[in-house]
Amino acid sequence: MSIPACTNVGSLDPDFIAAMVNNQIPSFEDKAEALYYFPLWRTWFDLHGLCKIVWNDVPWREGLTVQDVLDHLKYSYALITLTLGNELVEPERYADTSVPDGCAMMVFHLAHGG
Repeated sequence: MSIPACTNVGSLDPDFIAAMVNNQIPSFEDKAEALYYFPLWRTWFDLHGLCKIVWNDVPWREGLTVQDVLDHLKYSYALITLTLGNELVEPERYADTSVPDGCAMMVFHLAHGG
């Protein structure tokens, strides 16, 4: 049994490469079908607790602070980095920093254990 030599991508037949690429690109019908089913899957996963969408978990209210959001989500980790929009929020400012309506808040866990 012989082991085939590695082939250089540049040495492949251009028609073969075109056939590979053309068969991999989804049609508009495939994209439309995916756009139909994606919300259904997302909703089903969310209802069964398999996928959490963070911006649906905390309803916004007047005077909402970063600490309120962390308490609501039960984030008690000591080492987290938090951004509010594009601004990094220091842990000392969690209780003072208000969360604007519709602002994206991202929490990154720097360390965790089990």
